[in-house]
Amino acid sequence: HGYRAHHWAAGSATGCNEACLQMASATEVDELPASERNQGKRGGRTLLHWAARNGGEKHVEMLSSCTPVNSRSADGTTPLMLAVYAGHIVVADCLLRRGASTECENDWGCSCVHWAAMGEDPMHTLPWLLATERHAATPASSSLSSEFVRPQVHGHTSFHKLAQQGRADAALLVCSLLDGETILLDRGLRPDAGGRRPSEIAACAGYDDAAAVLSRLERCVDEAVKLELGRVAACEVWLQS
Repeated sequence: HGYRAHHWAAGSATGCNEACLQMASATEVDELPASERNQGKRGGRTLLHWAARNGGEKHVEMLSSCTPVNSRSADGTTPLMLAVYAGHIVVADCLLRRGASTECENDWGCSCVHWAAMGEDPMHTLPWLLATERHAATPASSSLSSEFVRPQVHGHTSFHKLAQQGRADAALLVCSLLDGETILLDRGLRPDAGGRRPSEIAACAGYDDAAAVLSRLERCVDEAVKLELGRVAACEVWLQS
């Protein structure tokens, strides 16, 4: 796919590959050459992308000093997106200290929230993302809360992404993070571009239990919208209904 030794070295979480990284030239530290991307080579990721994806905190510290921390791959993916996807919160903290933005989105319209929802540890990465904005010295220009319910190009919000993984538990956590606000939940649970709500996506993926929970959640939010309620019932009520 056009990758070379230093790409694999950056992706290692151990320190034994530092010599390889230190020997890499400035050009090699940057993304794959345009000619390779045009030939269909994967990614266009920098070494920082590789280190962030695989949780190499020490490598992230080193590489972020010579690579733009918001570098975009061929499809616009940033190192922070890959870090939250893999559940590496320590690495994500490091990237944030170096100036990484939580507001970036790739060519598919996916933000860090979408990547966290698709990823390996949404129960920790999604609350981390929201806390990151709330505790920032200078709050982001747009509320990260709205990112939880913003659809990407296929109409998928964080709820749809979680449904694909059968993560009803994380979907209910998002409801709690959003304080049960009816307007936000209504946006997040609407049908995607293919006309499917999160419960239907979970059912199609074979996650019947998650589909049942998400279906109850959708009905609860629909009822709250109908009654013009500002907030819907607590997550525990949805689980037991």
